[in-house]
Amino acid sequence: MPMCDIFIPAGALEPEAERKLVARVSELLVEHEMRRIVDLMPDPDSIKASAERANSIAWMFVHRTETYVAGQPVAEPHYKFEITIPEGMIDDRFAPAINRDIFAAVKEAEGGKHKHLPRRVWIHIHELRDGCWGAGDRTMHFENIVDYVAPGLAAQASQRFGTAKREQAAALVALAGADR
Repeated sequence: MPMCDIFIPAGALEPEAERKLVARVSELLVEHEMRRIVDLMPDPDSIKASAERANSIAWMFVHRTETYVAGQPVAEPHYKFEITIPEGMIDDRFAPAINRDIFAAVKEAEGGKHKHLPRRVWIHIHELRDGCWGAGDRTMHFENIVDYVAPGLAAQASQRFGTAKREQAAALVALAGADR
């Protein structure tokens, strides 16, 4: 599930506001990723258990930063979120939704203390190719991750992922043929 490197200048937020922001970002990432497999789950209890397992591996790393723009230190805090998602968990709805929701969480955390927030929040989403995720001494594949979060649904989720990849490939081939 998700990992996120959150870059926040030291002292930019009150400690409680920062804690709530980090917790909210974690919740949002799990919620938006779970959306891709929730419809495969048989009942609300399995969804709750899967969310708990997903939360247990939703790691947020907070980095203290100094930000410079055009070589000059900035007065207002700038925030950057580097999100890493296993390949197969992102769709066309994910990026716009997570960008909107993380921005809203930062806005709430700041409480209107600074101006020009849209210019000070950057969100980068990286989809990690299947088989390039390691945990401990094991290489994790999409199916391993889904099986941990939603036991018994790895094959269905993998089939959905494969179908999406084939559709993307067909669209690229069609686009390449249209250019001739």
